[in-house]
Amino acid sequence: MTLENVVAIARERPEQAARIIEMWLEEDEQVYTGCEKAAAFMISAGPKTAMEIFNHLREDEKEKIAAEITKLKSVGSKQQINILGEFLKKLEKSLPGNKGGSDYVRKILGPGKP
Repeated sequence: MTLENVVAIARERPEQAARIIEMWLEEDEQVYTGCEKAAAFMISAGPKTAMEIFNHLREDEKEKIAAEITKLKSVGSKQQINILGEFLKKLEKSLPGNKGGSDYVRKILGPGKP
């Protein structure tokens, strides 16, 4: 998965991206705080995608992230890969899965079918 793929997913699902950003804001880890992750993601995503995601955040969240972006200045490639990987994992968990099985077969084949 490339940066462009992750950014495209975030652009297509800005509300879900905002929820992940909100989850990060609640975290406080040893290596990077949630706010640092959110800021790094916003920088990595680029201004257009970041703006779309910001539209789904509260004012206090926007202010925290903006302050962190001001301090962060740039994001290294290793940090970017880690942040984007974590974002993808959280996004995958938040998406509904598709289920198969005999109930699904009955739905697509109609009543009375195996």
